[in-house]
Amino acid sequence: MDQALKRKAGYEYLLAYKITIPIYDYTVSFCKLYRNLTRKT
Repeated sequence: MDQALKRKAGYEYLLAYKITIPIYDYTVSFCKLYRNLTRKT
């Protein structure tokens, strides 16, 4: 039973999920930067 509790969900092994994580991170950082730049003007 201990091994079953340590397993990750199946979606975390999908290639599409692995690709979207960095895209999401870059999108969030871009939006934070863009929002800060627009507030200065």
